[in-house]
Amino acid sequence: MNTWSEILSKINTQKLHETLNPNLELKPSWEQSYGKRISAIANELRVSQMGFLVIGISDQGNILNKTVGWLNDTESKVSSHVRQYLNPTQGLKIQGHQTPQGEVCLILGISNPNEITLWNSKAYKRVGTQTEEMTPHERIALAMVLPGNDYTKQDWNGAVSGSFVEQFALKIALRNNDLLPENITSLAPTDVLDRVGCGKKMASRVLFGDVKVRIAYYDASGDVIEQSTRAGTFALLSDDFLAEVNRWTKGKGTVLHKSSLSAIVEEPYPTKALRECIANAVCHALYERDDGDIVVDLHTDRFIIRNNCGQEVSGFAKEWFSKKSWTRNKFLMQLLREAGYTDELGSGKTRLFNQMLEAGKKEPLIEYYSRGAYACWQVTLYNNQDGFHNLAMLSRLKEFFSSLEDARLAMALVLWRNQKWSEILEKLDSHYKNSAERIVRSNHSPIVVIGNEILTKRWVSCALNGKKSMSFTHKEERILREFFHSISYQNDRHGVINTDEAKRFIGLSNTTSESTQLSNLFRKWAIGGFVKN
Repeated sequence: MNTWSEILSKINTQKLHETLNPNLELKPSWEQSYGKRISAIANELRVSQMGFLVIGISDQGNILNKTVGWLNDTESKVSSHVRQYLNPTQGLKIQGHQTPQGEVCLILGISNPNEITLWNSKAYKRVGTQTEEMTPHERIALAMVLPGNDYTKQDWNGAVSGSFVEQFALKIALRNNDLLPENITSLAPTDVLDRVGCGKKMASRVLFGDVKVRIAYYDASGDVIEQSTRAGTFALLSDDFLAEVNRWTKGKGTVLHKSSLSAIVEEPYPTKALRECIANAVCHALYERDDGDIVVDLHTDRFIIRNNCGQEVSGFAKEWFSKKSWTRNKFLMQLLREAGYTDELGSGKTRLFNQMLEAGKKEPLIEYYSRGAYACWQVTLYNNQDGFHNLAMLSRLKEFFSSLEDARLAMALVLWRNQKWSEILEKLDSHYKNSAERIVRSNHSPIVVIGNEILTKRWVSCALNGKKSMSFTHKEERILREFFHSISYQNDRHGVINTDEAKRFIGLSNTTSESTQLSNLFRKWAIGGFVKN
């Protein structure tokens, strides 16, 4: 049984039997732990194969007496768990089904998206009727045989950096002590790579061989003061390079803080964000074109990394909050995951954004440039140290929203406040779009959406500027006038809106200063002939 038409026919005629179909699982109800079976089935499947997990049917193949309400609730619960725990999600299709007799069940169609499929960050396999976590050796071996034109799986034989291999092996050994012996230093670099599973492969060349990366250092005026070329992309992933970046930036960068010029004290870049940014460049580079041409530009106020890429990634450039994934070098990605340099597929950009947000930094910037047959992908991290008010705002939003995801997304809406609403929606996948719209409708929303315009609520504007109250800008006055005119004719208001409603809509408090501010605004509009008192 390998198609949707087959599974639907079997369900309608009640001829489903697990024993006759190795890639079929029947469950009377849903439990979060069943996601391990999804991972295990997907990791066994190959191209054009499908597996199914059907909920609402007994082990004997009998459709249970479930209601449409149960079906809707179960589909909602499964979808939530899938989004939270399954990675990647492209290989799963969820579909409710009602038989001609009116019986209902939920079908999970499973395929392998040419990636190792994880549930709650772990890969699983089936052993008889049991589910077991895959070992590091099994994960790397599976990554090696998955289909796809992966440059990093190709054969290669050349010299590698013994120092880089040892550092990489130590990272793996700390996470997977069954993959390498305790005394790694007793092994030759080639033996270490053979044991890991990447000996004489292009992945070794990329990480530890002769693939070059370039680094340029700039002064505060934007002039290049130093350049270097290093062999092996691991040169950028090493702890030494991350420390070098922050150390160099501290020495060159300054910040105006509390009216005094002082050297930067805290880390210019969060270590996790810096490593995530570099690891994504290494994993996704188009090595078939100029060995990926990975370049780092180290400015006093920002870190830029760019690499050659395929044109197929253009659709990923705008969406910051998304779980869509496309990995060019899957084998290399799996090696870096085993060593802890990168984590879940499809969440790198979102994770990077959140890490910078949590550090009070300016949001990162992604740029995509077409170069004819291929393209360039560039990411910029900013080390601005004026994030005190941003951190205070994020802390306040965490109090308002019980979900950390919602709080972070609400903070992102604040950071994007100068953009059009349509532009913001382009940064979100369907899940995050729904979340953003729900946040905007809530009483705690930090922004008001008026048509395609964004208006920051007054308490947010004041908090971001460290003030108790602020005057409206000319742009805000224009947007508010259009907004109040629009809502004053809704819900039988007949063109009338009182001050309490106005304050509630735009987030003004009941303090004397803000009440006076709104009254003065209405008086100004009355004098201008825009409103009548």
